Amino acid sequence: MAKYHGRLSVLRIADSAGALRDISGDVNSVEAPATGDTVEVSGFGDTTKKYVVGLQDSQMRVQGNYNDAATTGAHTVLSGVVGGTTGLAMHFWPKGSASGAPVFSGSVLASEYSVSSGIGAAVGFSANLVPFDTNAPTWKSQA
Repeated sequence: MAKYHGRLSVLRIADSAGALRDISGDVNSVEAPATGDTVEVSGFGDTTKKYVVGLQDSQMRVQGNYNDAATTGAHTVLSGVVGGTTGLAMHFWPKGSASGAPVFSGSVLASEYSVSSGIGAAVGFSANLVPFDTNAPTWKSQA
């Protein structure tokens, strides 16, 4: 089984003008779960619990180092789209973006953007990306 280092990860997201921006150099953590609501449907007489899976969800959490460089800095890109109502193209490759590599991609909204600063730490940011419309992020192979 192959193992990969996180330094190979790539994250690209559209800015407020719709241009796809590579903010990988500012990002140091991405969580890209694919989950589904689980509802218990057990009834009288059942001897074990039974469940069904409902709506799918793929909210992402992104964290990194604050960078306000014009057009390409993570702060510039993410602070410009937080709270927007138009879906943003997003592509996340956990092991690099070579042909055939797995990619988590789709359309997202930035529901939260936060900057943090501590006396003994670098200025950082965190953002929450939520699925948008019918093109929610899913796992596929890079073409």
